[in-house]
Amino acid sequence: MEDSTNEISKIGPIYNQYIRNLESIEVFFNKLSHKALEEDKSILIAQKKYFEDSLRSTLGDEVYERFKAKLESEENGIIDIADESQNEDIDKSIEPEEATVEIIDKQESDKIPKEKIDAFFYKIFQAPKIQTKNFEILSNGTFLMLNNYFEYLFADLLSFHFTNNKNIIEEKNISISLSELKNFSTIEEAYKDLLFKEIEKLLLDLNFEELKEYFKKLGISLAEDFINWDLINEIRERRHLIVHNNAIVNQKYLNKSKNICNLNIGDNVNIENDYLKNAIDEVLFAGALLIFNCWGKWDKVYASDAISEIVDLTFELLKRKNYSLVNRTCEYVEKMIKPRNEKEETYLLNINFNHCIALKRISKKKELNSKLENIRVGNLTPIYKLAKSVLIEDSEGIKNVFNQAIIVDDLIIDQYFEWPLFEDLRNNEELHKFCISQFETN
Repeated sequence: MEDSTNEISKIGPIYNQYIRNLESIEVFFNKLSHKALEEDKSILIAQKKYFEDSLRSTLGDEVYERFKAKLESEENGIIDIADESQNEDIDKSIEPEEATVEIIDKQESDKIPKEKIDAFFYKIFQAPKIQTKNFEILSNGTFLMLNNYFEYLFADLLSFHFTNNKNIIEEKNISISLSELKNFSTIEEAYKDLLFKEIEKLLLDLNFEELKEYFKKLGISLAEDFINWDLINEIRERRHLIVHNNAIVNQKYLNKSKNICNLNIGDNVNIENDYLKNAIDEVLFAGALLIFNCWGKWDKVYASDAISEIVDLTFELLKRKNYSLVNRTCEYVEKMIKPRNEKEETYLLNINFNHCIALKRISKKKELNSKLENIRVGNLTPIYKLAKSVLIEDSEGIKNVFNQAIIVDDLIIDQYFEWPLFEDLRNNEELHKFCISQFETN
């Protein structure tokens, strides 16, 4: 058997895969959620029509129209879900057969033959049983994938740590039989298999709180001043309800989640749009910070790459207008990361400017002004002078340095249209024309 020695692994690919996974499920949900809602709405419309047609055939056109007018005048009975003004605000709890009150009085009911009434109930009994659960299935599925990717992250980080610290596994004196060994072509393959089994056992043996403590023992900060671990815990417990308890709140959930969502035993937990967005944001944030902390502790040689990734992360979050998450990420950077060289200072400066953009968008003027006062751009390239001029809304300053930024910093028109920094310029007709003219003359 060969002894295959590979180059020490890097933590960067773990981060990239994690971010791609979460971006993928968010795109997946955003693309399909509207279609799922439309399908649910069409099912409700079809159910309503089936019920109305059945009622019309039983009562006859004249009686049906009279009773329908009575119901509508009393603002009760069948909901007109085809009304565009209601849009997506559909009360899915209303079933067609529940959508009426007492629609006929004793005198009218005497005129309806019994066989017609029997036929009506038979039709209702035979009504299509298709349920409006497309959106629910989609949101639940997205939520479960979100939880899975977060769990995979812990396994990936432990795998990285054990792979680069083989003595941890070797000290355990794990044995392997000769018959098992024959299944592998290299010692490295056998080691990876043992490593996988050890990590799997660790993840099965430890509950979530114990797993977090295990990372603390490895010297990894959980960034508890920044991450909302109570929400992370609630997300995990809600996942358990969906998978194991038919999405019904029980006492175990209330105890373990601290009931931060103020639910009661017997409530049905739904994964609604706002909840899912908050869950994705928090899991993204928690996972990213956990990776960055591991990066700085276990992969210090490439720590500068971690700061570069934070620059890209805050930039992408700005493009998605997720200013709150940009703000939280930058606050973490400000308190936890100190530059070790000129390259890292440049990265942190870029993060600082991204922070200023976010603060401006969420109208935190006091914090924005404080940051801008501490940014000295005198010795920096024109692009940074331009950035500060944009943030303080200095029109003359913008006009003075914009052309220099094109020449010195290779600012191109695609960046002008893509970067969140220039959003205010693009929305200002006079300044926008000026900026475009500068690109045209260079």
